[in-house]
Amino acid sequence: MTEKAEKADMVDYSKDPSQVQPDEAGAHGNAQDDFEKAAMTLKLWGLTVFCMLGSFSYGFTASIIASSLEQPNFAVAFDYIAQGSNITNLIGMIVGMFNVGGMIGPVALCYIQDRFGRKMGFAFAFGCVGLRSCMVNAERGFTTLSQVTDCALQAGAMNFGMFAAVAALLCSFVYVGEVAPASRRGMMGGLMSPGVNSGYVLAAFIGLGFYYDSSLLNWRIPLIFQIFWPVIGITCLWFVPESPRWLAMQGRKEESMAVLHSIHRHSSDPTNNVARAESYQINAQSDFDKTQPSSWRAMLVGKYKKRSAIVMLLWMSNMLTGIEVPINFGPTICASLGFSTPVALTFGLALLLMAVTVATLVASVNDRLGRRKWILMETMGCAVAMSIIAGLSAHFDATSPDAIKIGGPILMAFLLFMFFYSMGEPALYTYTGEIFPSHVRVKGVALGFVSLNAFAVWILFVQPTASVTIGWRFYLVFACGSVACSALIYFFVPEVRRVPLEEINRCFGEDEDVAVHASDIVFENGEIKRLGQ
Repeated sequence: MTEKAEKADMVDYSKDPSQVQPDEAGAHGNAQDDFEKAAMTLKLWGLTVFCMLGSFSYGFTASIIASSLEQPNFAVAFDYIAQGSNITNLIGMIVGMFNVGGMIGPVALCYIQDRFGRKMGFAFAFGCVGLRSCMVNAERGFTTLSQVTDCALQAGAMNFGMFAAVAALLCSFVYVGEVAPASRRGMMGGLMSPGVNSGYVLAAFIGLGFYYDSSLLNWRIPLIFQIFWPVIGITCLWFVPESPRWLAMQGRKEESMAVLHSIHRHSSDPTNNVARAESYQINAQSDFDKTQPSSWRAMLVGKYKKRSAIVMLLWMSNMLTGIEVPINFGPTICASLGFSTPVALTFGLALLLMAVTVATLVASVNDRLGRRKWILMETMGCAVAMSIIAGLSAHFDATSPDAIKIGGPILMAFLLFMFFYSMGEPALYTYTGEIFPSHVRVKGVALGFVSLNAFAVWILFVQPTASVTIGWRFYLVFACGSVACSALIYFFVPEVRRVPLEEINRCFGEDEDVAVHASDIVFENGEIKRLGQ
């Protein structure tokens, strides 16, 4: 460690920030100014792309199963004895196990990420995704195993698949937030959304291609493609540095500073003030965070219960927009409106391409407008779109010769819905990974994913029954739910745009838990100091 860094480490971090005088602060350029001007270096772009690979792996793994389930030969492969009587139950079991895996994976990954590091979490997640690909293709149940055994193996593989997929996405959320400068965190975190949706798009194209393959194995072959992404990810992992915040939490401050210097080095900052100031603030905050509770009890009923409630609210609002309806039942909806299979497949791709395009544009301005505005535009916009869909569906009559005149606008309304939904997704992804302190960040993100899958299971469970019993009114349930969530978000979810992670506590009324503010860190004659000392 350099002499300057050693002097920074000797500073008394516990000194009260309120002792700083306003005129004293104006006499020096502070770290807050440097953080605002932090450059998006080539290495930060590379780390963003790497994290997008983790989110892409999630999207592809979560979506490719739908492509396999829709292949006609899937029913043939698993129904060689029962001849159709149990295939619906089989698909239901596989989809259900898939979401259960999504609730288990995040919790299991918490220990690995906190104990062994963020990189080890990626290695574990990528390894599990690769293993899942091997599991679903290692046996040929319709020729060698009993139907019950083969079904059980496939259901178990699907459970493990979502376990692995969510683990990869969780790692991306946590890591990208911990390496991003405060002024760029919204963009870097927001790009995880188009990463996920790109995985969906590729899975849809592969599924469409193999739909026209008459081979009895056409439902298995798409699943093989899952092996490529973890292989690429594990290879890239050799060139990815450990999270500087995790290193600081382990007391490895020299390594943390080296990583920060590496990722922030840029010609616009020849003295690397951004890295030096960020290292100073991270070290101070990590020393404080080590004294704070980090158990699940603290997350649910203790110190961090407010933030946990906010994360669960946000993911509940995400599901209550009704996104599971077009994503999981899009082909069924198209068929009920009288459209052919090619139209249904094209419609599904149009939804996903819309999501990729809008999410990418929103991510690019995520740091300018903040998180709250985008999330509120999502929930309110989706409520409007669902109301339109409900109104059109109420007047739809499949037996009418003019049915297509209403069916077409319904599909257009779903595209409008996806437009609004994609506005809030980048902000939600970023927000989930930034509102918790470093020592409980993984638990906070995991709680978000558990909430997501829990609400998804509930919606997928009631959707078939609700469609029959209340019909088009089911869309109004989502519209009303989105309006209610919008009100809660407006009043209870604070903005955290461009706030350093070490100062997030002040956004939740806990300024006393901020060890040192960026505005209090100054440089004098090349030395880093804290105002008032």
